Amino acid sequence: MKYSRKMVTGTDLAAFYEKLFEGTSTNYGFLSYSHTFCPIPNKELILPLPFMKIINTKPMQMANSKIQTAHCYKVHPRMEDTRLDHMVFAQSLGVDFLSILEKKGYTIDNKTKVAFLTFLLIHDIGHGPFSHPFEQMVDGYKGMHEDIGKRTLQEWEELYAILESIYPGLTERLIHFKEYDEYGLSSLLEGVFDLDRASFLIMDTFLMDGEEKSDAFYDIVDSIYKIFDSIILKDRRVYYDYKCFREMDDFLRIRKENYEEYQSPKRVLDDLILKRIGEEVATVVSDKQMLFKSLPISIQEEIARFLLFIRHMKKEKSNVNLIEYYSFGDYHFERVFQLLLLLDDPNLTRDCILILSAFENYDRFYDIAINREKSGREDFYIDNKFTIYKSKKDENITFLRGEEEIDYKDCDGRLVEGGVFLETISYTLKEPASLSSEGELRESLLQEINGELRNSSYQLERLVARFPSDEPVIEAIKNYVKSVEANISFEEHAKLYGLSKNQLLAYLVLYTPNPIVSRNAKMLLSEHLGYYFTEEEASIRLRNKQYKITE
Repeated sequence: MKYSRKMVTGTDLAAFYEKLFEGTSTNYGFLSYSHTFCPIPNKELILPLPFMKIINTKPMQMANSKIQTAHCYKVHPRMEDTRLDHMVFAQSLGVDFLSILEKKGYTIDNKTKVAFLTFLLIHDIGHGPFSHPFEQMVDGYKGMHEDIGKRTLQEWEELYAILESIYPGLTERLIHFKEYDEYGLSSLLEGVFDLDRASFLIMDTFLMDGEEKSDAFYDIVDSIYKIFDSIILKDRRVYYDYKCFREMDDFLRIRKENYEEYQSPKRVLDDLILKRIGEEVATVVSDKQMLFKSLPISIQEEIARFLLFIRHMKKEKSNVNLIEYYSFGDYHFERVFQLLLLLDDPNLTRDCILILSAFENYDRFYDIAINREKSGREDFYIDNKFTIYKSKKDENITFLRGEEEIDYKDCDGRLVEGGVFLETISYTLKEPASLSSEGELRESLLQEINGELRNSSYQLERLVARFPSDEPVIEAIKNYVKSVEANISFEEHAKLYGLSKNQLLAYLVLYTPNPIVSRNAKMLLSEHLGYYFTEEEASIRLRNKQYKITE
């Protein structure tokens, strides 16, 4: 990677930070930050003490509980980098970029450089669980997480104090960076080419493609550093030397290709199922009062807190209580989706099961059509649009060839024509086939669960409470295992403990280390096994109990 040699490392990095904080009241002492995934070999993530203090605040720590690309990991299993990974890596690219500018002779004042790097470090601080899909879930608006992020900088006392300790007025600069920007750097914080996109494009290309496409990863890293090297600051604007046209074209091409990967039907459907869960939970407790009140108090409280949070988000949007907002991460939501199975609502159960499983075959539940005219009968219908450049001239990528200004969209680039990716995807929930053997098949699945429970591999000693509401769940599972050993029927056991059959199955899904038990319980929670089996598959399954459906 020729151009990535321009990375700032070791003593040069220490010297950069020492100069950066000259004239401020802060201690610039620095530490190696090994907790963030870094895709570029030999790149050191070293942060000065003020930035480490920022990272240690709760809003930033909660960014480490949110996957950067929401549910993309279901399609690309390696893509589990977090929002914090992304922000720290973006900040490290910012250090390299500023260092390149300095070596080219540009002089930028320290307050602007500190604000630039701090902005990169916290730019996604306002994202909720599952990122953009969460905004769909609560009927959010474009830019909602930016508004929450601005409130966080101003209202989270610990974070505000740290920012102001670096230098007074830093918070104001972060919120209104463009107004204070005398160099045009704001276009590199939000634009067609910016360090946010450079960061996730490097990470996503590395994680999405895998080793078989390592050349593409190395090419994009070199392209980005060459673009950094080509930047010209002039008249409070950022220009690019025309010599880097090919690298810019490659950057946008790979960005477009990755975007198409993000739009795989399975991943997009996950996002939209989240939206439907957000709609379903709005009334589910009022419709299920008796079932809800039959649950242990601790579980009622856990579900109620989640429902209250979703309702507040739908109503308050960016004015939500920040303490509550930063108490939820991806894992907390997935936990609640497991608890929602206990409400025994068919539609909510179906959607929660789909979200919880990384292996479900959505085509068993949905007819998925691409580029189909909207009929009005779809469960979901979405246009995915990716535009290479924005319409406003001052937001376009502008090259300089001598004194001549050339906008990217006016070049003879590969992406200028056909520069828009437009795809229509519609999803219609299938009507499951009615299986003649449904009753016998359910009994077979239940017997398989019981066989697994009798097996020592179930390892009851591994069941450890992680939440207050886990105790009754674990107790119910252990009691059920005992009842299986004592040949007490499923129905008798449920009645004995005042549970519905579906609640007992939900307990097994909620807290079982055995994938066969969990999978079969999910199937049995479904209203129709026709979602999982064709008549032929059901027949084979009953003839050969060892047969497992493909997941």
